[in-house]
Amino acid sequence: MPMWRPPSWLVLLALGTTAGCARNLAPVPSESAGAKPSAPAPSPAPGELPPATLDAALQLRARGQQTQGLRVLERVFVHASEAQDVATAAMALHRQGDLTLDLLRCAEAGRLYKRALMLHEARGDLAMAGLAANDLGLWSRRCGRPLREPIAWFTLATERRRAAGDLPGVRVSANNLGSTYFNLRMTEEGNRAFLEALAAAEAIHDASAERQVHANLALLWTLAAEHHADWTDGEPPPPVSPDSPAERTAREHFAQALEAARRAQEPESAVCATFGRFSNRCDRLAPRAQREP
Repeated sequence: MPMWRPPSWLVLLALGTTAGCARNLAPVPSESAGAKPSAPAPSPAPGELPPATLDAALQLRARGQQTQGLRVLERVFVHASEAQDVATAAMALHRQGDLTLDLLRCAEAGRLYKRALMLHEARGDLAMAGLAANDLGLWSRRCGRPLREPIAWFTLATERRRAAGDLPGVRVSANNLGSTYFNLRMTEEGNRAFLEALAAAEAIHDASAERQVHANLALLWTLAAEHHADWTDGEPPPPVSPDSPAERTAREHFAQALEAARRAQEPESAVCATFGRFSNRCDRLAPRAQREP
């Protein structure tokens, strides 16, 4: 039998805004890539570049013109450095990291994110430092770094965002940290991180996020009850004692995920959908839950 591997949806989750690296307590968009320009500017003529602004670079990225966007960001960085505008210089480096990662230039993207993090830290901008650290965690996962590396980045991101009072950011980074621990089968550590993400989601009254984190916790504990047994895709889940502490915890989180789905006006099937290839665990956790929308 093949060895157990975590479901792809749980590799990296969060509530952010990019493509390529899950950030939204759902499969992967990237948080720092976030801001979509409200009104795209007309495309520049061939050989021309738009004004040296962060927004112009984001518009180029939205059109898939990463190389041109990087040239704009280089000009933004130079101008900001000459004006001693550290905040804009840091953002230019940060966005360069995003666009460079789009192009899968992993080593360069990592260097840019780290330089941006240093400038955010130097300014004392904890929220942006948390975002940069979270992006480094996503970068390290996307670029095939050892799983222990994103743990350090997501831990730093959670700490900085907590200190900044950035609850939406805590919700993202703590969830990513929990997912990374889960993939290392570190159940207790994953549980603690997911609970912090859950507390942040509850504090900002985000029922959809609560549903996702409760579902994460339900899967974490039901697989722990199985002792992460090996299996073949499609075969029934291994039997577990319904009275085992891990399975009871899984059922409790599953029930709370269903309740959060109702508050978010989402179908119950949304809970099972997050289980991916392990949706057959839903029958064991709550037979009434539906698998199809």
